[in-house]
Amino acid sequence: MNREPRVLVAAPTSDYKSYCFDLWRKGVKALTYKNVGHLLIDNGHCPDPQLKKHFPVFYLNPGTMSRRQVMADSQQLIKIAVLKQGYDYWLSLETDMIPPIDIIQRLLSLHAPVAAAVYFIGQGDTSELMIQQVEPLTPAPVAFPLTQKEGFLAMTGHPEPVYHPGLGCALIRADVLKQVNFYVTAHDRSHADSYFYADLYRLNIPVILDTSIICTHYNSDWQEIYKKDNERTATDKKAG
Repeated sequence: MNREPRVLVAAPTSDYKSYCFDLWRKGVKALTYKNVGHLLIDNGHCPDPQLKKHFPVFYLNPGTMSRRQVMADSQQLIKIAVLKQGYDYWLSLETDMIPPIDIIQRLLSLHAPVAAAVYFIGQGDTSELMIQQVEPLTPAPVAFPLTQKEGFLAMTGHPEPVYHPGLGCALIRADVLKQVNFYVTAHDRSHADSYFYADLYRLNIPVILDTSIICTHYNSDWQEIYKKDNERTATDKKAG
């Protein structure tokens, strides 16, 4: 008898997401797929004690690192945990994201190296679906986000190949994680997910977005997070 794949439900987090942690916790506990483990990478400037009451937690001290670097290092730690602990998949479920309770079964059913669900980014009237495509026939990925109208037209209700659906809710197979790392570079302001999907594109690894699955995204203002993080980093530098 074939066993059910083991899935690690894991994400970086910090006290910046404390406003919706209880909702996320309840959403994760409600997932109907049972062959799972959990891991949170707490990368806040101070450890959040409420996290370890509910899930295994590894604390990554951000020190004076940029928020982009901290997120990349957190995702790399999750990758290592998946491979070392023998999981078959990582469900990247960011801690402001609430999926349907059968999300794992539905993404597994796609039999894709990377399978993702849809969510909105941005806030208010400017919010848009997190779907990026690439210019056709380009040797290197030239990504562009879909406009609001294009995003809605892409919602066919079926699985669709895409370039970059974000890491808000994505099921990543372990053999894919063996081939890529999570990192950022100094020459632009892209986050690690952008490099992740660029590397998948170069490796010709398919990414499938199930446009019938929409997650609730309790989004926060990244510019406000950057501002707070820079203030805390400056304080840490003075203290050091």
